[in-house]
Amino acid sequence: MEIVNIVIGGLVIAIIIILFRLLIPPEEYKKKKQLLKQRQKIEEEKEKKRMADPRIYDPKTDTYITLEQAESGIWDVYDPKNKISAEDVKATFSESDYIDYTIRKEFVKEGFKRVEGPFSEEQYEQIEKFELLKQLEYWSYDDHFKQDEITAILLSTHGDTLISTWIPVTNISGHYVFKEKTKTERFFDAIQSDDDIKVENYECFTIQKTKTTRSIENMMQLVNKHKHIEVEIMPGHLFIKTTRPARLTDLFMVLNLTRDIM
Repeated sequence: MEIVNIVIGGLVIAIIIILFRLLIPPEEYKKKKQLLKQRQKIEEEKEKKRMADPRIYDPKTDTYITLEQAESGIWDVYDPKNKISAEDVKATFSESDYIDYTIRKEFVKEGFKRVEGPFSEEQYEQIEKFELLKQLEYWSYDDHFKQDEITAILLSTHGDTLISTWIPVTNISGHYVFKEKTKTERFFDAIQSDDDIKVENYECFTIQKTKTTRSIENMMQLVNKHKHIEVEIMPGHLFIKTTRPARLTDLFMVLNLTRDIM
């Protein structure tokens, strides 16, 4: 039976590849393949250059430091010789690392402060209650930032960075999760929607039902204008996270949406 499953799996992959090649003209397919190889080569060269550099980059202070300084925890962050330039960043980091670096810089520009140390026990207890995080196969967090009542968290999941925000909300009862509708969900909703809270572009998943939904409906009307996010609303808390690897445009979209809801 296991051999049959392997054979069937192989046939499915082969069919997908054949369909992919039929849908994409040969010249375009060849061009995309070449571009992918060039991109991989550039990333490999950056990785080699980074591995060959004896210095260590410290993203908190935007400086290069030696291994001895890293071990001692003491170095001069104001020494211009140690400062990394924007050109060096682009030349050294992979595309995903560069995006992460830029997002951290933009949080600071937006008036956020990077929070030193882990979350408090109370914060952890609340974070563990978010269904959106429970549904992830694996997650951790790299950094979190604070501005007034907004907590911004950079989540790490299987090598990708996701942007999330968490704010306190009042006059909310019930517990709901909202995700962008799939084509199938749109089809069935057009026939008859079974959502407790109806939002045009988002499917509602009820964890705990409430009769007073006006505040949540008003919030979701703001969310409805955006894509690539998921939202969780529960008594006292609203949590938003992106659904694709972090982009700078997503950072501004999530921050503006969070501020609008507040």
